[in-house]
Amino acid sequence: MGYAGMDISIYPGDVVMDHLIETTNLEWCGFYLGPAPSHPDPSWMGQRARLVKTGWGLAPIYVGQQDPGGPGSHALTAAQGRLDGDQASSLAKAAGFPIGSVVYLDIEAPAPLTQATSEYLVQWVEVVTALEYRAGVYCSHHIVAALAALDLDLVFWIYKISEADNGGIKPQPFKDDDPPTIAGINTTGWQWTQNCTIVTLNGNLTVDLDTAATSDPSQP
Repeated sequence: MGYAGMDISIYPGDVVMDHLIETTNLEWCGFYLGPAPSHPDPSWMGQRARLVKTGWGLAPIYVGQQDPGGPGSHALTAAQGRLDGDQASSLAKAAGFPIGSVVYLDIEAPAPLTQATSEYLVQWVEVVTALEYRAGVYCSHHIVAALAALDLDLVFWIYKISEADNGGIKPQPFKDDDPPTIAGINTTGWQWTQNCTIVTLNGNLTVDLDTAATSDPSQP
């Protein structure tokens, strides 16, 4: 069995987070570093110490450059990868994540993996690693094999969502299956549904739901 988790773009507030850790089987959550190129909101920053104290495991997410056609910033170059790797590491440090923590680069592009994304990622990973954090990626299960072929030391958090699981109201307990093996790679995290509804103390909340092989994906 794995560990149930969730991610939501904007910090939902201390009352909601306390209620969820106390009354559900959720054990970890995504933690958005910001402001980042494709995620300007900084509401998660400054929350790490409190969240850890109340029992949450965390997966720090850096939403960098994205392939054209989708939302966000699109400066997919090797040079920008180095700049963004430096920013991601600085934000992780400012948020309180210790050296050695995994920082996950958000890659929204579906297959096939583009050359521009590859070049950006390689440089991003090089800088993050040089600054003594560990590089992770949040990505489609369709590009895991292509990313693995780059021969980088990556921790994988994948999204793989069945039509039956997409959206809707999700009752407790939330899924806590082990993340799947993709292309021979043992993944650390698995987002199994997006834009679903969970019921909280303050009413309905729209989140993505995940599982992980650890209760703290920043330290797999």
